[in-house]
Amino acid sequence: MSEMQLILAAAAGAVLLAICAVLWALAQKRANEARVHDLRRQIAALRAGAETAQASVEAFDSALLAVEDGHAILASGDESLAACAQALGVDDGEPQGVVAALMRADPDHARRLRALFERGEACAFEVRGPSGVVAVEGRAAGAMAWLRLSAVAGDDA
Repeated sequence: MSEMQLILAAAAGAVLLAICAVLWALAQKRANEARVHDLRRQIAALRAGAETAQASVEAFDSALLAVEDGHAILASGDESLAACAQALGVDDGEPQGVVAALMRADPDHARRLRALFERGEACAFEVRGPSGVVAVEGRAAGAMAWLRLSAVAGDDA
């Protein structure tokens, strides 16, 4: 093979390598665009589900608390939590304070809530506070305990 043929072969190899790299990059771009489109669709579906869940919780005047490792977080229902706190005589209206008030209200309620938090046992009961009644429903999902609290008004109490 002559020197000129070696140079041409090396140049042809470099051009083919460049063409292969461009084709590979285009294939990766298409795959990534498809993945981004799929993820955007999943995000839209999750947002719609979250909005529906939020609306359904708010439609029933309930506060939804998530309890994990003994720490309560308000998932939805600010106004309902405030109404429950007022019925229980809790000043700060924080989720942790409301859960503590529920546990102090009655030893049986405390036992049921501990069973929910520790073993995932579902519960439902009503707590009479100084200013009203709060309906409590507890369920477990995975490592989280969920409490749905509703202030019971008027004749329903």
